[in-house]
Amino acid sequence: MVGRFPNETSALVMVFSILNEERLKWQKVGMRAEDIVWIEEAAKALEKEPIKLEFLEKA
Repeated sequence: MVGRFPNETSALVMVFSILNEERLKWQKVGMRAEDIVWIEEAAKALEKEPIKLEFLEKA
């Protein structure tokens, strides 16, 4: 368990969601369309198949 998140996937989904929502507010940082697509695909992939980190499983 990671703080208020039940697992690492939910924490990563939250991070990617915030990045995606806030990307338009960032100044002087350009994101290419390919980068945005990659972030969206990564978030969807993590929802389907979470990353298993053994050191987190043991805690």
